[in-house]
Amino acid sequence: MGKRRFGRIAVWTIVFSMLLGMTAAMAAPNTAYAAEEAGTVWAGLSDTEYVPGEVIVKFKEQRSARGLMSGLSFESTAEQAGIELNQTQQLANGAAVYETGGEVLETVAALQDDPRVEYVQPNFIYRLTGFPDDAPDDADWAAQWGMHTDTYGVNALEAWTYTTGNPDIIVAVIDSGVNYDHPDLQGQLTELNGTNFVPNANYNVNQPMDTDNHGSHVSGIIAAAANNGIGIAGIAPSVRILPIKAKEDGNAYMDGVAIYEGIALAAARGAKVVNMSFGGGFLDRLMYELIRDHPDITFVAAAGNDGMDNGEFSVFPANFTVYNEQGGISYPALPNIVSVAALNSVGNLAGFSNYGKPEIYMTAPGDGIRSTCASTPYCNMNGTSMAAPFVSGAAALLYALDDSLTPAEVIGLLIDRATPLASLTDKTKFGSTLNSAASVAYLANRASAATASPESGAVSRGTPVALSTDTENADIYYTVDGSEPTEVNGFRYEGPIAVETPVTIRARAYANGKFHSKTSSFAYTLRSDTASLSALSVSAGALSPAFAPEETEYTVDVANDVNAIEVTAEASDSNAALQLNGGASVTGSVYGSIALEVGNNPIKVKVTAEDGIAAATYNITVNRAEADGGETVTPPPTPTTPSTPSTPSAPSTPPSKTTSEPAPSVGPGGTITAPPKLDSQTGTAAAEIDAATMSEAIGQAESGSGGKIIEIEIPAIDGARTYETTLSASSLAALPADTRLRLRTPAGTLTLPGNALNLRTSDGASKAAWSISLEEHSGGRPEIRLQLKVNSLPYAWSNEDAPMTISIPYSPTAEERADPERLVIRYIDKDGQAIAVPSGRYDSSTGTVTFSVTHFGDYAVAYVRRSFDDLEGVNWARKPIEVLASKGIVNGTSAQSYSPHAQVRRADFLVMLVKALGLSASVEGGADGRFDDVPQGAYYEQAIGIAKKLGIVTGTGSNLFSPGQPISRQDMFVMTAKALAIAGGEGSAEESSELSAFSDANDIAGYARPSLALLIREGYVAGDKGKLNPRSSTTRAEAAVMLYRIYSTYRLHE
Repeated sequence: MGKRRFGRIAVWTIVFSMLLGMTAAMAAPNTAYAAEEAGTVWAGLSDTEYVPGEVIVKFKEQRSARGLMSGLSFESTAEQAGIELNQTQQLANGAAVYETGGEVLETVAALQDDPRVEYVQPNFIYRLTGFPDDAPDDADWAAQWGMHTDTYGVNALEAWTYTTGNPDIIVAVIDSGVNYDHPDLQGQLTELNGTNFVPNANYNVNQPMDTDNHGSHVSGIIAAAANNGIGIAGIAPSVRILPIKAKEDGNAYMDGVAIYEGIALAAARGAKVVNMSFGGGFLDRLMYELIRDHPDITFVAAAGNDGMDNGEFSVFPANFTVYNEQGGISYPALPNIVSVAALNSVGNLAGFSNYGKPEIYMTAPGDGIRSTCASTPYCNMNGTSMAAPFVSGAAALLYALDDSLTPAEVIGLLIDRATPLASLTDKTKFGSTLNSAASVAYLANRASAATASPESGAVSRGTPVALSTDTENADIYYTVDGSEPTEVNGFRYEGPIAVETPVTIRARAYANGKFHSKTSSFAYTLRSDTASLSALSVSAGALSPAFAPEETEYTVDVANDVNAIEVTAEASDSNAALQLNGGASVTGSVYGSIALEVGNNPIKVKVTAEDGIAAATYNITVNRAEADGGETVTPPPTPTTPSTPSTPSAPSTPPSKTTSEPAPSVGPGGTITAPPKLDSQTGTAAAEIDAATMSEAIGQAESGSGGKIIEIEIPAIDGARTYETTLSASSLAALPADTRLRLRTPAGTLTLPGNALNLRTSDGASKAAWSISLEEHSGGRPEIRLQLKVNSLPYAWSNEDAPMTISIPYSPTAEERADPERLVIRYIDKDGQAIAVPSGRYDSSTGTVTFSVTHFGDYAVAYVRRSFDDLEGVNWARKPIEVLASKGIVNGTSAQSYSPHAQVRRADFLVMLVKALGLSASVEGGADGRFDDVPQGAYYEQAIGIAKKLGIVTGTGSNLFSPGQPISRQDMFVMTAKALAIAGGEGSAEESSELSAFSDANDIAGYARPSLALLIREGYVAGDKGKLNPRSSTTRAEAAVMLYRIYSTYRLHE
């Protein structure tokens, strides 16, 4: 929705009987958006809606306010401007409270332009949203209509057949405190230390005593003790309340600072639910950030008690359920908050209750609610403050059944199983009221969890994993990238999954009419497939050739008087099994003494890898000489060691065979054809190219616009799974700087800059070998393994300044052919986690999947469909958003939301741009490699560092980048044009006649005109109704559309 009016809302106060019957008054709508000249969005704020003499300042980068500019403290700078400031409190999220000697709004206006400040706001006042009923009922179960009325109550008794909660589930109640001496509440509370945030004459930080009834009443609705013979029962009597006193005794309001501290305490104490039975009329940025930054907590907010539409006059925090905009800043809807209106006992919206569609999600009982109190043991109260804790308690019951639920799942269960009421159709988003029994029953009777066989642990490569569930007709969805296995992003299980790499399989069962099962995780490691020796020795003679792990054939000559020989062997992998001459299998190492006959004596050492599949046999032929004079003397045999009993020698196993092929040759244009030799045991087809051949190829290669390309063709050979090419380090060192190597094999094509490896013979490097192999992974799509060895040893290579491009043959399925843009590449890291490679794409003209990376490793082809729930109004941008999200180029603002209308920040756009074009560069630390306002470790640090090094951005001055500021359209165009030029995608940016076709061409800044002309000329920018709107902010939808156009036409350069 568009800009919202944040009206000043008079809300019901609490406790005092003299306030009964008061009419809620509504102040005139505020005119904040028309008050630009006032320099603050708070221009229309009444001085009764904030704490006098206090402001809240949020600093950029969460730095201290001191020492940020020219050695002057923040207070000193303010003093020079005639403002007296004194910091009194440090808050969560990098904010601080300051006392001010000036008017609050004047101070806010003066401070908000300080470059060190992210934002300034008043310390807002919040009013509790409940009030007492004038006709208290008897304190018994029958008086609690909201707990048990069949149609309009929450059906607590039915919910309790599944759970009453458990003490490990904590619900934080930010309110007026709690009567912790109340017999129905005493045993229901957590530790009270540090829960009082309102200092007064009787202040004790560990004593959040309630004197105003409100907090005690709310707490009792949630968790008053049940079946104790007195009073009332809470909806979740076995959970625990964390009471947070944020309202000073005698006041009709509480200030924002106490609420902020309360949220931080709730998170620190492990609360799963936070009840917020209060509201205010202005959007509080710090409160928004604190709720947003605790995505694992479910927040429950009261709608307000003015009988008004929250779509017209907002109440916060309840209205954080929808998109808001204030002061040019967008606030996307938060997925972890639910807003609650009040229902009366006859099934209608209570007359005092606020409402709103879509702002208010649901209702709960809130009229004439009996609960625990402070001034009297029990009392009746009315208000949305009473409705909210019913929902908080129901959420706690769900967490008691499964504390791994996300807030979105909890809110979804509450909403989906609520009872529809015709009276609420136009009053709330879903037109329904809380039914705790239905929500709890639906979760309790969920689909059975998926099980796996084998369950977890070390397995051999290729081991099939079978998934199953006890729920009939259920489908199982699984992931291997660490994400939740939903029906959208998971693979549907259709048969055993072959474990080819270390992987964690996460699985869920889905069945019609049931909530999905808990997520099951099964972690698999691969048993080693290393079948080689690290050491082999004999007690007499010498091995010929000298021992090397890759050499399996040896001879030993000994004199006639040597009648036995001792053999010692050690496996490269200590878990491998060894057998000497077919004897007992031992792990790690083997020793034995073998009797010798005159002549040839075959000895075998068999190595079987941990996986039980890979094996190798080392053959030693010991030649014992004849005696002098031709006599043969055969001494008695020497006994073998107990660990390896002497057994008759088995016939010699033939060594691993390799084929012999012609030597490499150089053809026209310098193309090298290198027929490989196949190792039948490993399936590796290896070709080696000597320095002379490389030198000849370099001399014959033709130069193009991008320099020379040395083509190396490796022909196919039957039985090969891996193709390996070896070059000498001296050949690589001799390559011209602008030369590229292109290795073409049947498994795929690898193209990399000639200087990518930067190997030096002076460092001991003599040979480098690349290998590429394709194997089918569990989804039926190929997995690519890229390896590099230097001097025959694995070499971990990464070079951000020299990306390599890989193309592999791929035949899509019918589903994939229909939407090939969803084919993506994932990098499989050492922990088995799948990480998006944004450059991956399918090219139907070549029948290949191509991607660009800066390191070797394991990669896999995947088919991903990613979507969001908030794209209905932007169908023109739906496909670009979904495709780019599937490829990992853009992310949502939550799991379900993309926030297409929200503004794009400068940092976020650069992250998208760098991913879309596959830009890379090594980034130095310090001022040369990083802007001063880009925090180390920030998710956008690398992208901004790459862009700075490549010259795409220069900052906003004084080595600052302003990452959190919205990006204008013209700045977006300039960055994009520069990035395209560097990536080699487009020509130079020059101003031309293209701009004259737009009516607002004169609004374009001079520095942006050439870039914008280029993007128009290339078809990336088309304008809107004859305008370019260069100075407007860019929305997330607009940015995605432009980047999609570029991504769809830009091709990786091999």
